[in-house]
Amino acid sequence: MDEKKIIKFKYFLFSSLIGQLLAVAVVLYFLGTGFSSAKNLSEISKKDAKILLDAQGIALPSGTATDSIAPTSKAPEVPNERLLLENQAVIERTGPPKTSEPSFISDYFARLTGSALSVFGERQFSIESSPELLFFNSVGKDYVLGPGDELSISVRGMLEKDFSITVDREGSLILPSLEPLYVSQLTIKDLEKKLTDILQIDDASAQAFVKLNAARLVTVQVSGEVNSPKTIAVPAYTPLSQIFSYVGGVSSIGSLRNIVLQQQDSEPVTIDYYEFLLSPEVKLDPLISQSSRVHIHAKGHTVAITGFVARPGIYELAKGEEQIGLKDLLELSSTRLIAPQTNIQLLAFDEIGSVRAQTISRDGKVASGEAVILSLPKTEEQETISASGAVIEPYQLVVDKGLTIFEALKYGSVLSNNHADFLAVTDGVEAQTMSVTDVFSNPNTYEVLSGQQIFIFDEKSYGSLLGAVLPIREKGLLKSVLESTKGSIFINGEKVALLPTLYNGPISSKINAHLEKYDDLYSDFMFVHIKGAENRVVPTSYSGLSKLELESQLSFDVYAFEEEFLLQNRNKIGTPNSEKLFELINLAKPVKIFFNYEFYTLVAPGVPLNQVRDVQNLKNARNLYTQFAIRFDGDNHSVQTTEDIFLNAFSSSRPQSVFIFSDNFFRENDRFDNQTENLNDASSGVALVTSLDSGETEVKTLDLQGRNIETIALAEASSVLQSSQELFAPLNP
Repeated sequence: MDEKKIIKFKYFLFSSLIGQLLAVAVVLYFLGTGFSSAKNLSEISKKDAKILLDAQGIALPSGTATDSIAPTSKAPEVPNERLLLENQAVIERTGPPKTSEPSFISDYFARLTGSALSVFGERQFSIESSPELLFFNSVGKDYVLGPGDELSISVRGMLEKDFSITVDREGSLILPSLEPLYVSQLTIKDLEKKLTDILQIDDASAQAFVKLNAARLVTVQVSGEVNSPKTIAVPAYTPLSQIFSYVGGVSSIGSLRNIVLQQQDSEPVTIDYYEFLLSPEVKLDPLISQSSRVHIHAKGHTVAITGFVARPGIYELAKGEEQIGLKDLLELSSTRLIAPQTNIQLLAFDEIGSVRAQTISRDGKVASGEAVILSLPKTEEQETISASGAVIEPYQLVVDKGLTIFEALKYGSVLSNNHADFLAVTDGVEAQTMSVTDVFSNPNTYEVLSGQQIFIFDEKSYGSLLGAVLPIREKGLLKSVLESTKGSIFINGEKVALLPTLYNGPISSKINAHLEKYDDLYSDFMFVHIKGAENRVVPTSYSGLSKLELESQLSFDVYAFEEEFLLQNRNKIGTPNSEKLFELINLAKPVKIFFNYEFYTLVAPGVPLNQVRDVQNLKNARNLYTQFAIRFDGDNHSVQTTEDIFLNAFSSSRPQSVFIFSDNFFRENDRFDNQTENLNDASSGVALVTSLDSGETEVKTLDLQGRNIETIALAEASSVLQSSQELFAPLNP
């Protein structure tokens, strides 16, 4: 810069008040003449615009001032953070997704370890920052200047003066009486020195001080695994870690150890934020000084650590790594104090998806997808909950309060593949039993207290439980479980399931869940044996089971049957029998249905026959004789039309049987042939007893081919009556 220009700058700084007033007068003079010229130019511009619009046939809306159509121009503004203060929508933040669903990675390790673990650092980079905290940049003398930076310049020496000035789009400062001063890429410290050197040419005591009032805005394109990828504008020198709050945070599968930052005119740099999270050094959090691109890669390999550690969680391995030493993992979790005899186990899924556990030394390695759990040795003062039976390995949980059984079983991750759908919680004296399925379907319903034990039955131990019979002399889990169960389910007389003490919802739904496993189960007859003081048998059907108030019963057994079993044992039903099962069946007084003299099925009392599946099949598939059917009610028997029989619901007060026939039954069997002269064609009819009393017996012959009914006198019908009684006597229970 030449000496004359420096002298001009000095003159400006030391100008007197008179000089300033003279300058104002000059400005006013030129403003007056300029206004007059501008007015004339405006009138010309409006006239020319009107002519141009008329020539093109364009009509202005009514009321439009023609002076508004004159083109205007305004110097472009260079944006800085003052723009954000005035309009925060320019940099609107996107909050993290409002969801409580665990991520895939968290869910994986929850199933492996049985603990709900968070990913290390995930929360810090997904928190939505306060809208009131707009800027995070803290600059010093090394701040590199660029277009848009607003500076405060203070001159001290023989003359004191303060300026507020913005670096223009060309990267220059326009100071009075000086040519543009190019400052882009200079630091604040460099600019202070440059201005001081200029001032000290005339005033050796002069000194310039520069301060950043408002930083320029730089654009940042954020892509990859964030919740709301987009391009944003932030003040220069904003830390990279604060960028994520503007894009909704790093997603649940986004990496914190493989973030690529490329600033304008710079090579890409890979950022590992674990170094920043584990160290207080600010330099580990890069500053965004230029327009940049940030890309967040997907998470790399992960491991987990839980139990008695300082910071349980899921940890991402460094880029390119697939395993980590246990000592390094303990350091990541800030676990430096480990009690003697601490049990350290390595958990992993095997080939079939079950969790396997093995002891690991402190020099061991933890591979991707594996987890480490540390547990303290038991002391007498500790309260514990223990789990054994069908678990991968028996374990104890040190607790100061109760847990849900769902939590104590670590969300199911500890169960072995051969577990039965039955567990018991015991304090050593009494037991409560429940279904494993019910526990996991209602995770917040069932609790276990400190000092109690959970025993999960496997298929073998559950089979032994089903085969055991009370009373049991020996004390122990088997006895307490059997004494606490609600009852049992029997199929064909064989015990197949125990009804738990505790259950959620109606007990009938639990029973039906067991019965649904049997494809050939006969649904129209079963019964419930209510034990205890009542000791009674309640007949029912599959659909009628839900109508019984079983919840009020202390103990009961449910008996159901397969059709083949009933068919094979039809001769034992309704006759004296020493077998307990058939004694109970007879106490239920089922209705026996015969078709053409052969046993067909059983029906629960109280159910109309036309609602019975097998009877419906009989009506649909067979050529039934509709004129009559025979009903035996204890020692009495009567004749009704087949349709009336179907509509009946028989009581359970007495044993009952129903005989139904096909059209061809009597012809094919030649019943009553040559029994009486009034029945010349034996195959054309059948003699039935319709009423019996001390006075006389009336016998009617029903013509199968539609002819009229004949009445036979008593004297002529003795042989017919005898034959009729002989025919049905063997079937009458």
